[in-house]
This record gives sequence, structure tokens and C-alpha cells, in this order.
Amino acid sequence: MLPKLDQSVLQSIVDTAARESIELDFKREFNPESPDHRRGLIEDVCALANARGGWLLLGIREVAGAATYLSGIQIDDEDTFRLRLLRMIESGLEPRLGGVHVECVPLPAGGYVVGLRVPQSWTGPHRTSSGRRFMVRGDGSNSEYDIHGLRHAFLVGGDVTRAWEAFRDDRIARYYANRLPIAVKAGAAALTHLYPLSAAATPNTIDVTAAAALPDLVRQTDENRRSRLHVDGVVRCGGAEVDGESTRHVQVFRSGALEAFEVIDPDVGKPGLALPWVQRTVTELLPRWLRGLAKLEVTGPYQFGVTLAGVRDMRPMRDEDGFPYWGESAREETLLLPAQTIDPAEFDETQFLEEMRVLLHQAFGRDGVHTRYF
Repeated sequence: MLPKLDQSVLQSIVDTAARESIELDFKREFNPESPDHRRGLIEDVCALANARGGWLLLGIREVAGAATYLSGIQIDDEDTFRLRLLRMIESGLEPRLGGVHVECVPLPAGGYVVGLRVPQSWTGPHRTSSGRRFMVRGDGSNSEYDIHGLRHAFLVGGDVTRAWEAFRDDRIARYYANRLPIAVKAGAAALTHLYPLSAAATPNTIDVTAAAALPDLVRQTDENRRSRLHVDGVVRCGGAEVDGESTRHVQVFRSGALEAFEVIDPDVGKPGLALPWVQRTVTELLPRWLRGLAKLEVTGPYQFGVTLAGVRDMRPMRDEDGFPYWGESAREETLLLPAQTIDPAEFDETQFLEEMRVLLHQAFGRDGVHTRYF
């Protein structure tokens, strides 16, 4: 896939007579007022998303699949045109496809080449809303899924879900076995995960050296803390340690998956759970994580989940001083809050954080609406 789109890249495409492929599609012209052009655009995007993702380039002439000339297309306003394309795609595919980026590159001779960068989708297969066609990209052309291909595509979607569940279960098991990449303080803890669905198929995608220096992957107060590279990725250490054991850190995996570890028993008086710490961590880290993964070019959608581990017989506390307690004691050693899917294109941060706060209350027998403690 092309790493970027600018005039030099476009000229190179023509100079080398680059050929259409499973990840590259050329269109000589596009008129948003034409029903045929709109239908063709939706089918092209659908096909790329159902395959490996790639670029759809509008304004490049091709002969027998090889680029020959930057013909360009006419647009009046870049932002207006970009928004119109995104709305067209949003309403034209089922289920909705997020993560499409539109770039408008002006040509010296006039006109634009418009590039649509389409991610490989992990929430498909997608179909066109109007014709209900399941399109898929092959080696230089589009086709419609046959029954066997469609069945396989749906099975792959189930495999992605199982991969996320296996990842979460493995991380919880490693916590209990004391096999996290650095020593951690014993006791009740929260494990917060953001898992790109693409990780199910591409286990090694990011530059861990870049991830080790990227501020967005940790809290603002931890940006300058040390990092430790290891076989699974890199640990971004937090500012809090007790006797050399971590009470807070972030694990960045080579797949782009993220894990925040935080001890939630402040050891004040009788053991208890500081759930406001969990809410604070999610509130601060989640928006930063989404920005950071975008910079590392790890696209969504993502699965997000919070796990409370080592909490049997423990109750939440109203504040960090340890008193008073509220809610019911945990009856299980591990509480898995329901996982939620995050599509960055449709993410409502305010609503999401409110739902998380309510879930933390409900895990201990309170509704979080009429009876709330943080």
C-alpha cells in the first residue's frame, strides 16, 4: 500500500506504469452527480475493504490496468468534496465502514487526483446498500463474492472476535501467574485493553522504537518516564513504584494492542477498591491511545475492555482515603466488564465514558444513575 500521496508519488505511478492490484485501483474520471459514478465508487470501496484495503485513485487514466496519465478531476472545494465522499460511503455500505481517509492532491496542469485510502475491514463483510452486493477486490479487478467466499468471510469475522477474547484471557492469566513483562505490586488491579481487530491477522505491525517515544500512549505525567523493550513490544513505565514493583504502566504490543496496568487497592485501612482511579485512567488514556495509534497507522475498529482482577470479597471505596465503603463485595476473583467496540469515525467520547462509569457501579450492585459514588 502507498505510504502517502503527493505529486511526486503520483508522477512515479505514471512514470513506472504502475499496475492495478489487489490494493490499488485507478479511475480516470468521477462525477458525484452521476448515479453510475457514485455506484461504482461504493462498489470499489466495498471491494477494497472486504479484501486487504488499499487506495482508490480518482483522476488517473489507465490502459490494460497500467497507469498512463494524470488526467485529474475537477472539484470546487476540497473540504466540501471530501465530506461528500465520506457521507456517500457512510450511507452506501452495510455495515458502516470507518477509517476511510480522503486526500486531494492538486496537479500542476490543473485538476486533482483524489485518493481514498480504504482500510481492511474487520467488521465485514460489507455489502452495498442499494444493490446489496458483496464485492471483493482481486488481483486488479473487483468481483462479487460467491457463496463459498461469502461463507468464509463471515467465518473470518468470528475468528477476529475469538482472537480478541483469547488475547484478553491470556493477559489475565499472565497477571495471576506473575508473568507480566515487569514486576508488579501484588493485589487488586485493573487491566485496561484496547485491541485493534487488525491484530488478529497482522501480529507484527508497529515500530516499537517509535512507540517507546510516543507521548500519546501514556498519561501526560508519565511521558518522560523510562521505556523497556522486550520480545512482545515495549513497556512504558509509570511514575509510581513500590519497592521496585510497578503500580502503573502501559504495555504496547507489536500488533498495536495496548494494555494499562494499575493497582486499585490503595492499602488504606481495610482492603478496598478505588474505582475512581479506573475511571480516571480510562478518561485520560483512551483519547490519547486513539491519537497515538492513528500516528502509528494502526487503524480501527478496536475492542475495548476493562478487567478487575484479584477482587474477590473486596468492596469499592468512596474516595482514596479508604472510607466509607459502598456497594456489594465482589463474589468472583475476576470481573470482566463487557467489551465494547470503538470505531474512531463514530466515537462519542462523552457517552462512552458515561457508560463506563455506569458499568463500574453495576459491577458492584449499584445502578450508577440514581445511586452513584463518583
